[in-house]
Amino acid sequence: VPNVAPFLKDTQAKNCDTFWLGGPDFAIEVTSPYDQSHDKLPFYGEVAAGEVLIVNRRPWQLELYRNEGAAMQQIGIATADNEIVLMPDTVPLSFRLQKGEDRPKIEVQHIVAGEQQQRWVV
Repeated sequence: VPNVAPFLKDTQAKNCDTFWLGGPDFAIEVTSPYDQSHDKLPFYGEVAAGEVLIVNRRPWQLELYRNEGAAMQQIGIATADNEIVLMPDTVPLSFRLQKGEDRPKIEVQHIVAGEQQQRWVV
């Protein structure tokens, strides 16, 4: 089960009231010790999840994967040092890591028509 799993209005997944048949349009996995987030990627591909963002905490990095014909392909890796911005196709958000005092911070921006609408740092 991902930490976050939105299903959009035009999702291909079917809402069966007590469960969904098909993958989420966008999923976020936050890793923890002994976590199996990366091992789940083939499953996400099989259930037609759109994209998966993995938030790694050792080392700190964000990884974006996109479903490319029933297989999840890595789109990019963002670290606090490379300042790469990850832009999913499925949701109007962007993600990047910023350097912080104790740990990096995750910057999330809501993007509409190529312009920033809102910004959060978590």
